[in-house]
Amino acid sequence: STGNLSNLTIRNIDVSGQDSYLIKSVNVFIQNINGVTLDGIDGDGAYGGNDADQIGKTAIGITNCTGNIEVKNCTLHNWGPTGGLGGDQDLLGIWIGDASNATQVLIHNNTVHDIATDCINIYQTNGPAVKIYNNTLYNYGEQCIDVKGASKVEIYNNDFSTRDGFASGTAP
Repeated sequence: STGNLSNLTIRNIDVSGQDSYLIKSVNVFIQNINGVTLDGIDGDGAYGGNDADQIGKTAIGITNCTGNIEVKNCTLHNWGPTGGLGGDQDLLGIWIGDASNATQVLIHNNTVHDIATDCINIYQTNGPAVKIYNNTLYNYGEQCIDVKGASKVEIYNNDFSTRDGFASGTAP
């Protein structure tokens, strides 16, 4: 979705599948919206694909939005190439980019795993309070939570583990 909308809520939908040949495409893409709530989005990136060389997609991408942004109660897994983690493409679970004009960004109570690169990525977001908490994040190819060019980010009470499944505790 993209446009001059206000108070967009998407709740309880399944966005499984990544059967596309587009690099860095996104299953749920939100741009230029004032007030966004994603609640109960489920997605299995491996479901529906028929190409073993699939490079994958990002599950949820939100960019250049204002107002309150909240992503909660989502279960996202298997985004990225078939048969492995890592690679040279940013294939993410949840990506928030350029939310500097947002009031606040809340990412909580999600389960994100088996992601080619980052489970959660915050990019170029300076100004609003960003809180990432109570998420379960594991089996990722790069970073569990990647924050680039952002400020005022609080990360707490997240359960996470390495790509090998070794429990590493709770993020501060």
